[in-house]
Amino acid sequence: MQLEVKVSSEVLARINARIAKEHETKLWRPTAVAIVQCPQGEVLFAKSAQSHGRWGFPQGGIEQGETVIEGLMRELVEETALDTPVVTINRFCYFNRLHVPEHRDGFALGKSYYYFGVRCSAFPDVNLQTEELSAYTWLARPQADNLICSRGSSEEKSRSMLFALQKAFSA
Repeated sequence: MQLEVKVSSEVLARINARIAKEHETKLWRPTAVAIVQCPQGEVLFAKSAQSHGRWGFPQGGIEQGETVIEGLMRELVEETALDTPVVTINRFCYFNRLHVPEHRDGFALGKSYYYFGVRCSAFPDVNLQTEELSAYTWLARPQADNLICSRGSSEEKSRSMLFALQKAFSA
């Protein structure tokens, strides 16, 4: 798989510095989120096998020492075994922090989410890691918006996802 990154090196450097600080302070768990779009325009959603079966974008924690792009691609490949000839990380879309009551992996306050728009050059094969994801679907934009609004998450989380989705593939 060929990887093309269109996000500026300055933006990536700022994000990577923030992630390093998050690992140092152990307050916020850095999490990379992939908003994947196929050539026909549909967006990939995955159903969590662990979080009460909630649907969302493929995502996962960024390990200490990883760059945000390394973490994003590792999680995307680990969770979905995404198979496409070219993946383009089109843009950095959004950053937000959410307090999470069940502190994971030693982070005290919650999670930091780094959303990226990812485009595939061909319709990819997806092979889920069933320990983390139980199902997937490709949705056109109106259905994607409806799913996000009906998924039972906090209003703040839904707003963040909708904003990131809008920004991911806007001109």
